[in-house]
Amino acid sequence: MQNYYKLLNIAPTASEAEIKKAIHVALRLWSNRTNAPQIDRRQEAERMVKLLEEAEAILLNSSKRAEYDKQSKNAPRQEASTDKAVLDAAQDLVAEGRKLLADGNIGDALYVATKATERDGSNPEAWALLGRARFLFGDVDDAIYEYKRAIKLKPNEGGYYSELGDIYNDSEKFDDALIQYKRAAQVEPGVAWYRADVGRLLARQGNLEEAVQILEQCLKEVPDAKSFRNLLGLAYLDSAKNCCSVDPESGNCFPTSKSQMLAILAFIQKAERQ
Repeated sequence: MQNYYKLLNIAPTASEAEIKKAIHVALRLWSNRTNAPQIDRRQEAERMVKLLEEAEAILLNSSKRAEYDKQSKNAPRQEASTDKAVLDAAQDLVAEGRKLLADGNIGDALYVATKATERDGSNPEAWALLGRARFLFGDVDDAIYEYKRAIKLKPNEGGYYSELGDIYNDSEKFDDALIQYKRAAQVEPGVAWYRADVGRLLARQGNLEEAVQILEQCLKEVPDAKSFRNLLGLAYLDSAKNCCSVDPESGNCFPTSKSQMLAILAFIQKAERQ
């Protein structure tokens, strides 16, 4: 039985507000990674998003949560996956750590990732895994440090910069996040997903013209990427809003000329096609 509280790193007595916050933070992190170019990271993210959606549906519904808590209390304990001797003996600690993260066992993943770095301090994947586990455990500063260790060992791996950018982005350090996203795109220019991260953040910062150009090119290269379409559609809608005049008293936006109306319509039509 999936332990949603453990997945979210919260207590079973957590309030609805605490649950919402934990789900929001986790969903924002893992949703960004569902388009990762590395298939293992993509699968891990897709599985996590599915589990988080299940947790949201159950824990934010009072009757479903009560029934879930009752079943959890009566469910047999499963200790095999948390046996430290078993974890220490794992031949591939990084693979084991990824599996634990995908299962929502953040504490065990943190333990395994630490063991992996102790066993082989020159393995960048071990440091990246430790960084992901640290972040999900709430240790943001340590997570940033671990990712920088991974980058130092393998500076041409775009995924490390991208994931470090996600941490900065989630911490609302947007300028730092943009630097990392751009570095990911620079070291692996052929990967559209990294450039889309740049476009996504530029749009969030209001640099819509450049964001639209980047996202249009990404979608052209990967036309089946649904997330690219969604990001581009939102950028078009924000661009339409920017075509309006702002009332200084109320702060409301509205068109004041025919040219504005035509520009707004053009962006809305583009958004509808996404």
